[in-house]
Amino acid sequence: MKDLIGRLRSRGSRRAIAAAAALGMSALVLLATRPQHSARVAEGRRPAAPARRPTASAIPAHRTTAQPIALPRCPWLASAMNSGASRQALADLVLQRMTLSEKLGEIVLRPTDRYENSNEGVPRLCIPPLILQDGPAGIAYGATGVTQMPAPIALAATFDPTLAESYGRVLGSEARTKGIDVVQGPDLNLTRVPESGRSFEGFGEDPFLAASIGVAEIRGIQSTGVLAQAKHLVAYQQETDRAGLDAVVSDRTLHEIYLRPFEAAVTQGHVGTIMCAYPELDGVPQCEDPALTATVRAWGFDGLLRTDLGATRDPVAALRAGVDLIKPASVANLAAAVHAGRLPVSVVDHAVRDILVVVFRLHLVGAAPGGNAGVPADNSSHARIALQIAQRSIVLLKNSNGILPLNPLTGGPIALIGTGATSPTTRGGGSSAVRAPFVSTPLDAIRARLAGRRQVLVADGGTGLGPYPVVPATALAPVGGRGHGLTLTLTTIVRGHSGKSILVRSSVVPRPEVRLTATAAHPESKNSLVPFPLGAESVVASLRGNLTPPSTGLYSFSLWCTGSAT
Repeated sequence: MKDLIGRLRSRGSRRAIAAAAALGMSALVLLATRPQHSARVAEGRRPAAPARRPTASAIPAHRTTAQPIALPRCPWLASAMNSGASRQALADLVLQRMTLSEKLGEIVLRPTDRYENSNEGVPRLCIPPLILQDGPAGIAYGATGVTQMPAPIALAATFDPTLAESYGRVLGSEARTKGIDVVQGPDLNLTRVPESGRSFEGFGEDPFLAASIGVAEIRGIQSTGVLAQAKHLVAYQQETDRAGLDAVVSDRTLHEIYLRPFEAAVTQGHVGTIMCAYPELDGVPQCEDPALTATVRAWGFDGLLRTDLGATRDPVAALRAGVDLIKPASVANLAAAVHAGRLPVSVVDHAVRDILVVVFRLHLVGAAPGGNAGVPADNSSHARIALQIAQRSIVLLKNSNGILPLNPLTGGPIALIGTGATSPTTRGGGSSAVRAPFVSTPLDAIRARLAGRRQVLVADGGTGLGPYPVVPATALAPVGGRGHGLTLTLTTIVRGHSGKSILVRSSVVPRPEVRLTATAAHPESKNSLVPFPLGAESVVASLRGNLTPPSTGLYSFSLWCTGSAT
C-alpha cells in the first residue's frame, strides 16, 4: 500500500452580533480605525464586536527591492515611496491622480490570455495589475508545470496544522513563480450534507478543524509573499441552484458554525483577501450585504473583499456594501451608474484605496515582475510534500488477517474492480481542476510493485463518473425536422440600467456536440458556442428535437452540467 501511494502524485437581520453595552464601544473603534468603511455600513445593521487587527508584518513582501525605487514615469511616487510614506498615504497619492475610468478598471476583474483574474492596473501611474487565480488544491485554471495537491478534505483528514502550513507554502511558492499575487483559497465552507458538490474542496464539517487547518494553510501561503483568499463568505453549502438559494441561518448557528473559520482566518491567519458567496443569507445576497461586510471588518479585516464569479446581480449594490473587486462587471455600466447618481464616487474611492493599499503591501510597484505564467513551478520537494500529505490522510479502519500490505511473492491473482483502476479521478472540478504533471494509475503502480510475480485482473465494474460519448449528429433532428442537431431555446432575464428585468428569448440549432459552458455566472467564457448576454440574471436553456436510435434496444443517457438540469 505504501509503495502504491508512493507512485501516486499527485455563511431577517444580521443580527451581526454585539451586546448593546458593547455596541457603542465597537462603533467608536470602527469609526476611529476605518473611517473609509463606515459610510458603507447600512443603518440599523450592527457589526460584531471588534477583534484584534492584523499587523502590517503579518503579510510579507511579495517582491522586494534593495535599491531605492526608480520610477522614471512617476518620480512623485518614487519620491514618496523612498521617503517611507505609509501604504495608505501612497494609495491616496495615486488615487487623487486617477480618472474615473481608471478607478473602475481597478475594481473590475476579467480573465487575460495568461491568468484567470486581473484588474487593469494603471500603467500611466506606475500601478501594475493585480493577478488572482484559483488554488484550493493547487494552481488551477489550466496552469501547467504545477503540483496537483491532495484534495483539501484529505489535508483535513491528517489533523495536522504543520502539514497544512506546508500545503500552503507549496501553493504560495508556485503562485509566486507563476506571477500570481493572490491564491484563491482555502475554501472554509463547512460540509453540512455530503451531496453539497464541493465537499472535496473544503475541510469537512467541523468548524474547529476547518479553522485550524485553514489558518495554517493561510499562514503557509502568505509566508511566500503572496496573499491567500478565504472563501466563500459565508453560508454556501451546495452547488445545486447555488445562485438562487436563500440560506436561513440563526444568529447562534451563524456565529458558532459558519463564521468561525472565517473569523479565525482574519484574527489568527491575517488573511489578505476574502471571497463572498452566491446564495442569499436571510433574504439578502451575501455579496450585497453591508452587515456581513461590517462583521468581517469589525474582526480587523483590512484586506480585499471580492465577489465570486457572477455572485452579485447588482455590482453597484455590492460596491455600496463594501466589496472591492467584482467579476463580471462593466466599466461602462459602472461609469453610467456614477453619472446617474446610483454609485457615489466616494464608494468607488473606498474600493480603489483598498486595492492600492494591497498593491503597495505586496511591493508590486517599482519591482520587476516576480514570475511568469509559462515557467514550470513544480519540483520534487513539492511532490514529496504532496505524497506525505496523501499518506497521512489515509485511515485504515480494518485490516483483517493482516492482508495489507500485499505480499508480492505469495498469493493468487489480484483483482482490481472499477474504472478508477485505469482511469483514476485525481482531482475535483471547477476551481480545483489542477493539471497533474503526470498520472500514475493504480493498475500501473500495482503491476510495477509485483514485477510480474502475481497476476493482476482488471474489470470496469461500472460506467465511471464521466459522460457517455456524444450522440452522433446523424441521430438528431431539430424541431423543424431539417438538418441535424437540436433546437436550443434560451430564456434569459437581463437587468437593465433602470433595474428592470428584460426577458430575452432566442432559438438556435447548435451542433449536437455544443457545450453550453457559458452561463449567467460565466458570460465571458471563451469556449462557448452560444454567448449569453452580460448581466444575465438567469438563463433557462431548453433543448428539443428528435432522436432516432440506430436500432431497437435499451439506451442510457448522460447529461453533464454545472448547476441544475432535468
